[in-house]
Amino acid sequence: PHHLRYAKLVTCPSCQVALFLEDDAVTHAGERSALAQDPSIFELGQPFSHNAVTYVPHGRVRFDSGTGYWDEWWVESDQGEGCWISVDEGDIAIEQPLSLNSAAPAYDALQVGGTLSVGEQSLKVTERNEAVCIGFEGELPEVISAGESHRYVHLSGPRGLLLTIEYSDDEAAVFKGLWIDPYEVKTLT
Repeated sequence: PHHLRYAKLVTCPSCQVALFLEDDAVTHAGERSALAQDPSIFELGQPFSHNAVTYVPHGRVRFDSGTGYWDEWWVESDQGEGCWISVDEGDIAIEQPLSLNSAAPAYDALQVGGTLSVGEQSLKVTERNEAVCIGFEGELPEVISAGESHRYVHLSGPRGLLLTIEYSDDEAAVFKGLWIDPYEVKTLT
C-alpha cells in the first residue's frame, strides 16, 4: 500500500508478531504488547480531519512516564506527509520533526522552569522525564520495542506551541507541535 513507504515496523493484529521492514528485507522483530482499547477519538485506519486536512492513523505507541501513560499516533495526511499526534488525558498535539540550526541541548542542561530560545521564540521547560514503551500496534516509521525507555523534555511557547526533545543514546530528536482543540477534530466516515 501507498502508506507503507513510511513503515519500518508493522504488527499483525491477530498473532501479535512485529515485523521490521528494511529495503527489501523483512525481519521478525519480536512480539508486540497488546494495548488496552481505551476510548479514543482516533482509531487505526479511520480517517479524521483537522483544519481542512485529512489524516489516517496507521500506528500507535503507548508510553508510561511513571505517573500515567499517553499515546502517540503515527498518521499520514492527505498531502502524503507523516506526523505524530500525541494524546495525553484528552490533550492533543500534532507534532512534526524539526531541524535546529545547532545541536539540541543536552538532557541534563534542561531543567523544569528553565527556558530555551529557538529562533525568535522563547520556550519554557514544562516537563523533563523518562518514559517506557508499554506497547504498540499498526505500522510505525521507526523500530521500537516494548520495554524500551527514553528520556524526553517538553517545552511550551506562545499560542499553543509545543517543542519535544527525545533523547536516545547520544542522539536527540526534536519535534515541533501545536496543541489543538479536540472539538476541532472531525471523524470521517
